[in-house]
Amino acid sequence: MSDEGSNVAYTKEEIADIGVSMGVPDLDQIDWEAAVTELHNRLFDTKLFTMDDVTTREGLLSAVVLAVLKAKIVKLYIQGEH
Repeated sequence: MSDEGSNVAYTKEEIADIGVSMGVPDLDQIDWEAAVTELHNRLFDTKLFTMDDVTTREGLLSAVVLAVLKAKIVKLYIQGEH
């Protein structure tokens, strides 16, 4: 978490002091090897093989990345609410 307009980062203790009960979830909990495999498979399935594919099918790359990672990150937030 950082202060808007600056490079100030807060410790978990400082975040708690300002009333935020938890910080950003630990992204190291994501199985990144499995996520990379899933990204690879989705890029293949959507036929994003070249930079031309990415530029002519604008938005598809972002959609693929979002589809793979969003659920994994949301799951970490949900687990942290317990």
